[in-house]
Amino acid sequence: MKSRKTRARGSRRFLRSITLANLLLAVFAAVPTGVLAQGGHASESAQAAQVRALNNSVLQLHGQMQENASGAAWIRGQAAAVIAQRAAALTALIEKDPRAALSFAFSPELLADLATKFPQSATQLESHATLSGQLEHWIEDGADLKTSRSYFLLKAGGRTLNVHFAGSEPVVKSGELLQATGVVIGSAMAVETSSIVPSIAATASTSGPTFAATLAATNFVREQRGPMLVLLLCALALTMLGRWVSSCTFREQIRRYAVCTISFAILVSNPTTTYAQSACSTTGVQQVAVLVVTFPGIAVPNFSPSLYDQFFGPASSLTGYWQEASYGVTSATGNVFGPFTLSGTYSCSNVRQFMDDSIAAAAASGVDFNIYKRVNIVFPDMNPSCG
Repeated sequence: MKSRKTRARGSRRFLRSITLANLLLAVFAAVPTGVLAQGGHASESAQAAQVRALNNSVLQLHGQMQENASGAAWIRGQAAAVIAQRAAALTALIEKDPRAALSFAFSPELLADLATKFPQSATQLESHATLSGQLEHWIEDGADLKTSRSYFLLKAGGRTLNVHFAGSEPVVKSGELLQATGVVIGSAMAVETSSIVPSIAATASTSGPTFAATLAATNFVREQRGPMLVLLLCALALTMLGRWVSSCTFREQIRRYAVCTISFAILVSNPTTTYAQSACSTTGVQQVAVLVVTFPGIAVPNFSPSLYDQFFGPASSLTGYWQEASYGVTSATGNVFGPFTLSGTYSCSNVRQFMDDSIAAAAASGVDFNIYKRVNIVFPDMNPSCG
């Protein structure tokens, strides 16, 4: 039979174990889920470890604020610096590892309490949000034509956010909106889940300002389609030119014939012209006239593949690129004309005159511009300083 003293020691040990268990539970409850999920992993990245450490620092300051109201000013000063560091670290982690960033985000309840206790730092805290808007997928090619960078922009609620997906990246077609749920801090968003809104028309009554902004942007594009189409087509022409330069055969031709292109819509570039009478559109079959223009003493090379194939052929071509980029709703067809030899002297300052003279020479040879809505001019570089 155990003595009373032995039973007392056992009881004290039992109470200490309960107290320790409760303390551990309290600590676990206060720590964000990311700390538990990744804190014990040796493979945790340096960025994730930094966010975890800053999370703990914020929680400590939060606890001090609850216990010591008299030192509130000093604690808020400390918290301002720590929260600013955490905002920068969390933003960097969203870009590097959005899934880890989501796990380290504070709960909405804790964020609300932090914003109340540290109001001067409220704007540097993350928020949980569900946003709907237009998603843009940008791919930037490097100057070496061997590297690229891909990123997504979500335009929602009057803001443009750099979004990073914890799961698979969505494929959004023209006219569709993306609904994303995740964590936002500054201009960065870690997306936990996302879904496609099938059509703009289906969201007309529910998306409010976002839909109104979409309609306003659409109307602006329609009203300003001239300049925007010129820029779009020039960009596409330069893109195709970049692809051509990547071929060895074309590089050989470049050495002898510095090729430039100007792409534009006739109706837009000169409102007074009578060549094209129908309105331009960015969808459907685009009738394109390709004019090959040169200057006295400069021979035109035999392009390989031919210019016709590079613009309208079944392989790598302008029409193939348009069909892929538009999900099949836009394509190009047309003809190649020329070469036409111009006698004028042109530079960067009178490109307008060069364009008019090129069209006049083609029209004089019998090209009917009533058929074509778009023109591409391929010509030797008239002034290397133009680029």
